[in-house]
Formats: sequence, C-alpha cells, structure tokens
Amino acid sequence: MNIQQFFVCSHRSQCFWAVRLLVFLAVAVILWPQCATGQHPVVPKITLSQVEQLVSSKVPDSTLSAQIQRRGLAFAPTPAIVDSLRAKGAGPLTVAAIEALFPKGTLSAATNIAQLTVASGFNGPAGIAVDGRGNILIADQYDPGGGSPVKELLAEGGYATVKALGAGFAATYGVAVDGSGNIFVAETGRGAVNEILAEGGYTTVNRLDISGSRGNPWGLAVDRTGNVFVAYQGWVGEVKEIPSGCTSARCVKILGGGFGGPHGVAVDGRENIFVADNDGNAVKEIPSGCNSPACVRTLGGGFSHPQGVAVDGNGNLFVTDTGNNSVKEIPTGCASASCVRTLGSGFSAPWGVAVDRKGNVFIADAGNHRVVELEVAGSNTIPDAMAIRATSANEFAVVFDPPSNVRVAPSATASILCSVAIKATIHILGSEGNWYKTDTCEGKLGYIHRSQVKF
Repeated sequence: MNIQQFFVCSHRSQCFWAVRLLVFLAVAVILWPQCATGQHPVVPKITLSQVEQLVSSKVPDSTLSAQIQRRGLAFAPTPAIVDSLRAKGAGPLTVAAIEALFPKGTLSAATNIAQLTVASGFNGPAGIAVDGRGNILIADQYDPGGGSPVKELLAEGGYATVKALGAGFAATYGVAVDGSGNIFVAETGRGAVNEILAEGGYTTVNRLDISGSRGNPWGLAVDRTGNVFVAYQGWVGEVKEIPSGCTSARCVKILGGGFGGPHGVAVDGRENIFVADNDGNAVKEIPSGCNSPACVRTLGGGFSHPQGVAVDGNGNLFVTDTGNNSVKEIPTGCASASCVRTLGSGFSAPWGVAVDRKGNVFIADAGNHRVVELEVAGSNTIPDAMAIRATSANEFAVVFDPPSNVRVAPSATASILCSVAIKATIHILGSEGNWYKTDTCEGKLGYIHRSQVKF
C-alpha cells in the first residue's frame, strides 16, 4: 500500500489496518518516555483555577513547569501543551478550552500544598500572628539576647528584615495583632498580657489587668472590634475575654468551660471562639454567646496535645498537632477525625499557627527553629514568597494595602523615593529580583516590593 492509498483507502480492510497503525503509533509516542525510564504514565491533575493563574502569568515555559511542580501537582507541561493553552486567548481560559486538552476527570481539586521556610534561626518560636500588611510577628519564647521580645518579619523585602518589638518580657508564648497594628503579648513567665501600641512606633507597652486569673496566659486572639481572647493554662483551664477598653478585672469575662489545658485560641468573624485544648487532646468551639461547658463543642479528632489554632475566612481551622509533629486542617463542618487532613511535613514540635488574608498558613515550627508558610493547593494564587510574576515592559498593578514605599533601589534598606498613600493603580516597567520597577513617583524610576501589589 503506497502513501496515497494509506490516506485514501480504496478497500475497507486497508482502512482498518491503517487506523490500527495510527493508533499504535500514537500510543507509542505517548508511552515511550515512561517506558524508557521504567516509570508509569502520570495522569495530569491540576485545578482549573491553577491553570488559569499559571498560564495567564505569561512566564517562560521552564518557569511555568517549575512553578507547577513546586506546588506538588502531578503535571509537567510540555511545550505543545503550553502553546495550546496560550493559543486559546490572552485572557482567562474557558472551561471548555482546558478540558479539551486533558482527559475527562483529571481536572479536580488537588490535595497537595506548597511549603516554604520563610525564616529560620529562632531560639524558640512559639506564638505567631500576621498583620494586615503581611508582616509576621513571632513570640520567641527563649531569646538568647534576653527579654523574650516579639520579633517582626517585614513582608517588604521578603521577610529578610527582622525587628525586635518590646523588651523585658519573660517567656512570651502568645502573640496577636489587631486591625490598627497594636500587638498583644502573652507574657507567660509573669502571668501577664501586654499591649504594644502601634502609635509611636511600638515604644509604649501597656499591661492589661487580668488579676484573679487562675493560671498563666498562653494563647491570644483579637477580634475586629479589639476584644482580646486569652487561653489560660493552670490548675483550672480557662478562656477569657478582655473587652476593648476594659481597664480592670471586673469587666473580664469567662467563656465556655470544661477545658483541660487550653493553649491556643482563635476567633472568627461571627465571634465564635476556637480553642486548642492541649491537655484535653482536642480542638473545641465556644459558639458566640456560650458561657458554660454545656454549649462547648468538640471539632475533628485524633489530636495529641494540640498547641495552636487559627481560622480562615471560610471557617476552616488549622491546628498545630504538636504531639504528632504535624499540622492539620479541620474543614468547615468537620466533627470527627475522618475528615481531618494533614498538611505539609517535616515539622518538629510545631507551636503557633496563623492565617493571612490570602489564606496562606504560617507555622512557628519550634523544634526546627523556623517559620514555615503553607499554601493549600486549589487557591487562585501562587505564594508570594515562591516566585515573582514575570512582567512585560508596560503593565499595571494595584497597590492594595497602602501606604507602600517605593525605593530608589531593589532593596528594603534603600532610600524611600516616595510612598503610595492610597489604594491606586501604578505603572509597572518590569521586574528585578523580588521587586517591580515603576515610574509612579512623578516619573522617576523606583522599585516596589512584590508583596505590596496585585495584578
């Protein structure tokens, strides 16, 4: 059979064998790389939102592949797949366009996460909090320099700059921050709760009156109206609320009850309180308005001496399961161990946990003397600390949480060229390391850190 006969079959038998030969060649092309290396074919598994985000970022093919692989996804884009994806249009891809490139059923929610060490070298990182600008606050309980100060890791500059806030504390175990940037510290060594005021550059420390408490403060949380919630570990485990503006023990409230030894505490937008009951090996919820053990509920299960708890905007809980050296998520509505899932790996005595406004989870990994960032796969963003977005020479981005500094050079220590004081769209001229070039300062070239803008 010649070439012309191969494509234009004159007999039914010729068409039959021609089709079989084409199928065989197609299968051989697909499976040859795996057979040559002794591996089984990997089924692509990536969420629609992840494909949209990564492809629309317009990064080089090699960077695109690396980003997807760093997210822990079973998907390695070949040049042909990348070209096919991008050929569908410059904007977000449609469901049909992506599904046409993947086998049915392979577009599903991934269960992997991205894990990154943000900073290390701490002596005993315990409590952790994240403020509205993405700065990380650490209660370093046994600081060798003395005084157990709270340490602030600045988001601008990729957490390379560390500042000590407050001084003279004794064994700081818990830390929280309110919407105005005021920092609350559980000074466990002296049985005190302190407030470091943002006004004046964190130089003023006030001690909150919690006299009459039957234990030492351990974990802290603060709601959007400034009420402070404290977990007390002692011969009677208690969770207390210090209302905003409260200046004496008379206005302090006891919440829930029946705790073995509460260590971590968190509060959601509806004033529900969540408690890591360390001695009780449980995570519990104090529903809003609950003031007795009868209305306290147990969530999830299978924990061993949980130390910290945090809640995101969707009601999912994140727990440092210290006795099991692991970090776990209790999805909204989960009431048993069967629906609890483990996140990340390699932890040693993880202590505090916090969630930022983007849903990134931060862990004070005490045994490894470090801070770890986790991003649950399936969200629409790549972790800020993983990779900068590639840009053309003429794009625009939004300064989403002003004020934000524009510097004369791509360094957190460089002089400030100007400050963007309001939420605004700025002109981006390219990137250099972790910094974007911009001419927003009256036409002068400056640099703004990646953590300060969104595209």
